[in-house]
Amino acid sequence: MRAPPEREARNPRTISPLWGTTLYTLEQATSRVLQQLYRGFSLPPAPVSPLKRERNTAIRAQYAAGMSVPDLARRFGISEQRVHQVLRGRKK
Repeated sequence: MRAPPEREARNPRTISPLWGTTLYTLEQATSRVLQQLYRGFSLPPAPVSPLKRERNTAIRAQYAAGMSVPDLARRFGISEQRVHQVLRGRKK
């Protein structure tokens, strides 16, 4: 039985018709292998794109200038939670 199309769009994993196991994209499989190989070690963070780096710098500057978190979220089209993560320096 296949998942509805809207669910498949959110979950890129598919089930193998032959074995009934989960199939992963190359990126997902690589990530899983690295997590197993380096279990207990912290992996380097994923690189931040130049556009996001500029966006994050602008968010921090405008917040320091007095703009509120809800206003920043609306201006940049992201959630308030993400604005808080940017302000705290968390990468996702």
